[in-house]
Amino acid sequence: MAATVDEIKAKIESYYNSIKMNKITGSYIRRVFNYEPFSARKTSTTIEQIFLKILHNMKGTHNRRYLKDFFPYYVFYDIILDLDGNIVFYVNRPRNAHGNYVFNFHITKDFYVKYATIIDQFFIDKWGGGLGNTENYRSTKVIHEGIEDIYFLFHKQYSFENLSQRKGFKEELLKEINNKFLYKKDIYLQGLPF
Repeated sequence: MAATVDEIKAKIESYYNSIKMNKITGSYIRRVFNYEPFSARKTSTTIEQIFLKILHNMKGTHNRRYLKDFFPYYVFYDIILDLDGNIVFYVNRPRNAHGNYVFNFHITKDFYVKYATIIDQFFIDKWGGGLGNTENYRSTKVIHEGIEDIYFLFHKQYSFENLSQRKGFKEELLKEINNKFLYKKDIYLQGLPF
């Protein structure tokens, strides 16, 4: 069942408020979001133009819903949502091992199968994924199979059958956090008198 406009807005807000998902664009972009209904005048937009809008900060050309029979997705600056409110395309720009910023694409398998040709073309030609780039600057593309929403790759949800499972998970999580703190203490406080 398709998500309502309010559910889509809530998903976008939760994405932009997330500290676990790296954003390429600034927070000011939230002010220019619009959720236009499907309309006939969108038929003049080609699939190439849709993908060109990703990663470009042009107010007038973003955040439109396209015709269902042509491109049934919400297009934003660094994510694409399907009509159910699932993030099917996400791009961030983390530092690689050499300290350079490179684009990192996360794409669901279903979305990639539908638009593989156009995604590959733009990934290689426009977004630095071509082999002509040295390894230090080459973008990466990850196709995720078996998931519907990329959001939950970064925000895992756990379900428990009973209270003891939940308690055991909580203890395991606290133990993992303590180990990380102790590791950092050993590294950063070496040689200090306490």
